[in-house]
Amino acid sequence: MALLRGILRLSSHTNHVTRIAQVNQGSLYFLSTSVRHDARFCESALEAVKDITPGSKLLVGGFGLCGIPENLIGALLKTKVDNLTVVSNNAGVDNFGLGLLLNQKQIKRMISSYVGENAEFERQYLSGELEVELTPQGTLAERCRAGGAGIPAFYTPTGYGTLVHEGGSPIK
Repeated sequence: MALLRGILRLSSHTNHVTRIAQVNQGSLYFLSTSVRHDARFCESALEAVKDITPGSKLLVGGFGLCGIPENLIGALLKTKVDNLTVVSNNAGVDNFGLGLLLNQKQIKRMISSYVGENAEFERQYLSGELEVELTPQGTLAERCRAGGAGIPAFYTPTGYGTLVHEGGSPIK
């Protein structure tokens, strides 16, 4: 996993998870499931996203349009990397935030809890160009937390008695 000032890129191997920070007699100890990695500082947003490849899964921070990684989204626009799966609580608006990546058709799949203010998102979804997985906000937050902690699955009663529970999938 790599944290890039607002975008957390998920990989199939969650090999760096710090579980507990403990203070003992003035010393700070970290208990971790793997070796500790040093922070990586980039000179530009473009440098920060240069190793993101087509088909990557990105966890994009922010709430609504507040706190989103605008500069990193702008850098992704320049790279033109596509077939992205984006996990975010929203899909931006038509000409701001993730809406810019949607306009260039760089996003193939959205995993999100709210998508109601983006006409291009709606158009792509209804025409079958964009895969969408709507997830309740609390479940989305827990999926992110569990994935970061290396927990492959967890139970939530949210989908009980729904199409998901019956084996169907609300992904179009």
